[in-house]
Amino acid sequence: MTEEQARLSDKSNVITRSLGTKLALNVEMTGNLSYKTGDRFFLCTDGIWSMIPESELIEMISEEGDVESVVVNLFEKINTIGIENGGNHDNLTAALLEMEMNSK
Repeated sequence: MTEEQARLSDKSNVITRSLGTKLALNVEMTGNLSYKTGDRFFLCTDGIWSMIPESELIEMISEEGDVESVVVNLFEKINTIGIENGGNHDNLTAALLEMEMNSK
């Protein structure tokens, strides 16, 4: 499925799993995920990814700076776009994780 097909799909807002609804999480991994110090992982709701193209989202979360500033800038941009489009935009929820060196 392409990014455009995902955005237009009638199933694009179907929730199959969520974070924070139960104390225990059922995490499904299909393999090991390697990372380097400084790599970032981003989880967000459709209120974010539906507002800007994936390439622009990746560019924004890759910007230099602490993760809090990056997320605040992202939220401000998306909220501004939503307001400019009539203010009927969805909620904004995200987690941006920046990996640190493992201290084993």
